[in-house]
Order: sequence, then C-alpha cells, then structure tokens
Amino acid sequence: MLPYQKWVFDTICDFYSLEDSVVMEVGGVPNHRAIADNLVAAGALQVIQINNRKDLPECKQDAVQYIPMDARKTDFLDGYFDVVFSASVLEHLLDIDQFLREIHRVLKPNGILCLHGGAFWSSAWGHHLWVHTDGQSYEFNGNNPLPDWAHLYMGKLEMKDYLMAEGISAEHVSRIV
Repeated sequence: MLPYQKWVFDTICDFYSLEDSVVMEVGGVPNHRAIADNLVAAGALQVIQINNRKDLPECKQDAVQYIPMDARKTDFLDGYFDVVFSASVLEHLLDIDQFLREIHRVLKPNGILCLHGGAFWSSAWGHHLWVHTDGQSYEFNGNNPLPDWAHLYMGKLEMKDYLMAEGISAEHVSRIV
C-alpha cells in the first residue's frame, strides 16, 4: 500500500474490527489489490471493488471481486455492506451527494463508512483529467495534453486554443475542456 492508503487503512482498523465483514472498496481495481488484500488479511470475508472503469472486465480471485460499476448507482441490495472503504476517490466523483445517498442505501445500519479524498484542485496534473473518446485516452497520469497547473491559470478559451494548437481535434478538445 502507498503511505496515504496505509494511513486510511490503519485509521479504520483502529476503530473497527473487520472480522467477518463484507466490504465495498470504492475506486479499487483488480491490478491494484493492496487495499483489498489488506482488508481480507484484517478479517474481511469478502471485498468487492467497484470502479466506473468499463475497460476492466469483471473478475474474482479468492475473497476479492472486481465489478465495473458506478458508485453513484449500484446493483447491490439495501444494507448489503458492513463497511464501505475508499482512499483518494472523492476528488474523482462528479456528484458526491448522489454517491453518499447510494452508499447510505447499501451500508448496513451501524455500518462503517471510511472515505478519504485528495485535494480537488491542487495537483499539477490538473483536475484529474480522464477522457476516453474515439479510441484515444487523455489522462492526468498518462497522455495529458495540458501543461502542469493549466487548470489554475488558463480559462476555458485559453485551454481550448492551447489544445487546438497542439493538434488535438475540436471534438476531443470539447470533451477535455
């Protein structure tokens, strides 16, 4: 686990026993199982990772299952989870109110919710750019067409002009901006 993930994980373990619990990990993905594996090691019976990444197929290995699903509207029954856990996901959500209503619905009475979020606008990588269109990906941690801190010093028009000058199609520029 990364240091910030460990801090969030240790915090929940200080206040709650995960023994025999069913846990939803919001923002988890199958190729990054450190949190899920540690939840299981701490006693969770099952960890279901959900993420809105449709490019990753549903999979299950041991007590950890990944389901591509929007956390704002899930298919789980009311009161299904003992614990909902998430580290550095809040800054990626578009409708936090809807997300919290859904988590309230799927969390058991007296269940535990542990959410952690990073700064919303302070990253040099921008506002966590994550656009996939026409087979092209533009991501804050990969193919980011924007210069560092652009979201803080460029307006929409300046950003549009910059991206067009970089040779990005008007349709993609519209999605990015």
